[in-house]
Amino acid sequence: MDNNPKKIKFLIVSIHDICPLYFRETKEIISILNNIGIKKICLKVIPNYLGEWNILNYRKFLKWLLEEKEKGNEIIQHGYTHKNWKKLKSPSEFSQLNYEEAKNFIQEGKEILEKAGINCKGFTSPTWKQNEETIRAIIDCGFDYFTTLLWIRKIRSNEKKFLPAFGFHGICSSLEYGAMTGNAIAMKTLLPFQNCNRIVLHPQNIYENKAFLFVINMLKKLIRKRKLITYFELIENKR
Repeated sequence: MDNNPKKIKFLIVSIHDICPLYFRETKEIISILNNIGIKKICLKVIPNYLGEWNILNYRKFLKWLLEEKEKGNEIIQHGYTHKNWKKLKSPSEFSQLNYEEAKNFIQEGKEILEKAGINCKGFTSPTWKQNEETIRAIIDCGFDYFTTLLWIRKIRSNEKKFLPAFGFHGICSSLEYGAMTGNAIAMKTLLPFQNCNRIVLHPQNIYENKAFLFVINMLKKLIRKRKLITYFELIENKR
């Protein structure tokens, strides 16, 4: 890699939906990533998945999570339960809540993480969807930044960086293969020209999955010419 700062390009790799339910799959993904040279990862943790998997109740999971934090991986709060509270058509936890509802849920998730010894700088809503009321709540809960599918927003300065996410989403096969086509197109038309690439992974349905393996092969190529950073490093250094 050329160490001239002007020529260095960056790579952010994140794993979503981290919780005790997907503990085995998450560790498997991290092992695969480590084996291809990716040893700095953003871990998006659901504090209380579906209201049934509170991370404080799982000692082995918590011990592992704190060890990953000590290794330099960034932990990001990923919603509160990832549950659709309103039971409407939208599958997103925060797309239809009012300000007080959103703030209460975000704060409850934040308190769980703080009791675990983790102070998150960043927040990501499940499915990257939130309404304006939720954005107000995220800001008022004291985070430094939040991410969407297309953007990273630095809260204190209200700066936005266009950085679309590509990768593996753990959804049904037909949709995942459609995403794989998008990933292939992006590898040829967009990713080579970005200063920073953003690749996301989900733990659902990773085994014997061609779409998941396709993204791992993408990462093998990207890591050869890019330096790994976290979201927080990106916003702090304005890369």
